[in-house]
Amino acid sequence: MEVNLSLNIRPFVTALLALLVLTSRTAGAEEISGLVGRIVIERREALDPVINRLVYLDSQDAALRVARLLAHPSPSVRSKAAWVLGFLQAPVTEQALHRAVLDPHWEVRRDAVYALGRLSATGAASTIATRLKDTSRPVQLEAARVLGALGDESTAPALREALGAIEDDAALEVSLLTALGRLGDEDSIAIIRESMSSGGEEVRLAALRALVQLEDGDAVDEILRRLRHEEGYVRRDAALLLADVEAPWAAGALEEALSSEEDPWVAIGVAEALTAQGGDRGLGHLAEVSATSEDPRLKQQAVEALGRQGIRGEDLKQVRLRMALKRLRSMDLPVEALARELLALDVPFDERVALISERFRGVPYVQSPLGEGGGYDPGPLYRSDGVDCLTLVEQVIALAHARNPEDIVPILNDVRYQAGVVAFGERNHLMEHQWLPNNLSKGWIRDITREVGGDLVEIAHKEVTRESWENRRGVDLPLDPEEIPLGTASLPIIPIESISEVMDRIPQGAILVVVRADFRSRPYRVTHLGFVFEKNGEKYLRHAARVHYKSVVDERLSMFLRRNRGYKSWPVTGFHILFLQENLLRADAIARDHERSRD
Repeated sequence: MEVNLSLNIRPFVTALLALLVLTSRTAGAEEISGLVGRIVIERREALDPVINRLVYLDSQDAALRVARLLAHPSPSVRSKAAWVLGFLQAPVTEQALHRAVLDPHWEVRRDAVYALGRLSATGAASTIATRLKDTSRPVQLEAARVLGALGDESTAPALREALGAIEDDAALEVSLLTALGRLGDEDSIAIIRESMSSGGEEVRLAALRALVQLEDGDAVDEILRRLRHEEGYVRRDAALLLADVEAPWAAGALEEALSSEEDPWVAIGVAEALTAQGGDRGLGHLAEVSATSEDPRLKQQAVEALGRQGIRGEDLKQVRLRMALKRLRSMDLPVEALARELLALDVPFDERVALISERFRGVPYVQSPLGEGGGYDPGPLYRSDGVDCLTLVEQVIALAHARNPEDIVPILNDVRYQAGVVAFGERNHLMEHQWLPNNLSKGWIRDITREVGGDLVEIAHKEVTRESWENRRGVDLPLDPEEIPLGTASLPIIPIESISEVMDRIPQGAILVVVRADFRSRPYRVTHLGFVFEKNGEKYLRHAARVHYKSVVDERLSMFLRRNRGYKSWPVTGFHILFLQENLLRADAIARDHERSRD
């Protein structure tokens, strides 16, 4: 018997959906109840996770439940609830906070003022302005601070009235002057001018700051005069006044002040102001003092200045590194000295490779520039004034791993020779049969062709027999019979017609190896290699180019590939992709062995 289920399925589905919605709402309500409960029992500094979760929920119910805590008998709970509401945007939030600024307890009123300002709630400025007459000084201070941040011109009369009513309260006077300075109306400016010639130094500085931010000519002249004052504390205070003045003249004045400042304590204040302006020079000064000063008090002062700019911990380490790299780039150091400095600074390996190889740009192309220092090939074991495509890569590997200049040659010998023995017959002559497999096994390089090319990858083979070796052409290698690299070598390659499809996958610092067609008369297929780097969103090949440039250049990779597609007499088949690996354990062992051998 057939049963028609379609008649009964709709009520069932409807009931199921209703149950699911009810369940999800109940779960949400339970979570919100738990979060609200934490507001009641936890200290304010532990409430960040609660706020983050409530903001994520974006629930009107959450705002309503927190707002109800404003009726809690404990002032501490009410003040925390007001503060939390400053992160929850909802109609009920604004209504509750407008009432909370009238709470009997000053902490609740203060935190309600903060929350209203943070939300930029409707009518917030006028409500907060009434708190300038609050009986509690902390509430007045918070109201002045928030009104300055809001910058609502309608509050100017209330701010001026509050300023006129002050009796011996420099901190509140400073807050009110700061708020008025951000409004900039004529009546407020007139009052600020009066304050600049009356009251204590703290008040005069606040008035000066307000007028400087408005680019008042007399105030600018005064601040520049103070930057040249004979008293160090005056120069320091003047510099700090310029920290948040967004004008070219302010940054220029701070740059000049830092250049001429001889007092290290004043220089830290100038550098902090310059850092706040976004100036790398100020940041560099603070980072250098915090890392190298022999005076622990001065070092701590610099660390605290960086902390006030939001830079600490791991960020500070990165800042020091960035400033050190900027300094090194500006210095005309020999590449050997640069390499030593980079390793001493613990610069990441890929950046060391990039900076060291960059120093070779413009170095002339020299055919087979290195040798054994005697014998069949008397060329030097190392030189930085002339390279070919392979020795560029080899010397960058050695330089990037050498802690001292005397370590360069031993490391380079390990890369260039099969077992580190310096002899013509022991050299890695053929890329496919010797250089690539030997340096892969030693850990200097890694094959990433398949990572880049994926399914496009093909295998290129090269066989060397005694017959083909004896009939070779294009290479003069007088090797003994036992030194000839016989056998078949295989390389994964990305075909030249497919390389453009995966060009974006080639990582920064990778090595592009050119592989040509297999001609029996030639004992090799690899003819060129170079580093791939990205600049301004475009990939370049940094390589020692013999024919077109006769030096080390950065050439657009797209142009290089286009030229390689045009070779007819010995066509390019594709490209093998390598990546240099940091191999400090091996490099350090080589350096130790070399030092022992000298002893």
